[in-house]
Amino acid sequence: MFRFNNPVKITLGASFGLAFGVVGVGFCQSLSLIDDMHFGMTDVASNPPGGTLQLGTNGTITYGSNLSGNGNGIAGKVQLTGTTGQGIELRCSSSATLAHSNASTIGLNPVKVSFATPQTYATASNCIGTSITVATGTLSATASDNIAYLAGQLDIAGSTVHGSYNTTNMGGVPITLTVIFN
Repeated sequence: MFRFNNPVKITLGASFGLAFGVVGVGFCQSLSLIDDMHFGMTDVASNPPGGTLQLGTNGTITYGSNLSGNGNGIAGKVQLTGTTGQGIELRCSSSATLAHSNASTIGLNPVKVSFATPQTYATASNCIGTSITVATGTLSATASDNIAYLAGQLDIAGSTVHGSYNTTNMGGVPITLTVIFN
């Protein structure tokens, strides 16, 4: 049995769209990272390992064969700030790569997203690239309702070595979230 630990960094981007004839005075749109995604400590029951972990945007983890843990992860969370009633579109990279310091990698695919309400892995939207909208919403007066949640599936290959994996190691690729403020 071995363990691995794996935070996933999130890169933020924003685009601000204004309807024709509307002046953007008084608009203040921003994105603030609350939490990076984290799958927690995972135990692997066989060597070589293999299996999947599915993290919902609600933080619940489902483990595939040979894998176990406490079932609690941390979905990536991004606070959106703008004008109440303003529409938003979410776009995100479809995959990410977690890397070990020895150059071993674990794929995160698909990446999942939800807005305002955390969801299970099965019900969150699949990200399909930063140029395609996969979730929409309207900003609320309540800040806790204006959160984009990110999660996904880790695919653990048979050649995976134990240790800490993250997207900031050489060979790692973070998730990119783009928010369009309409």
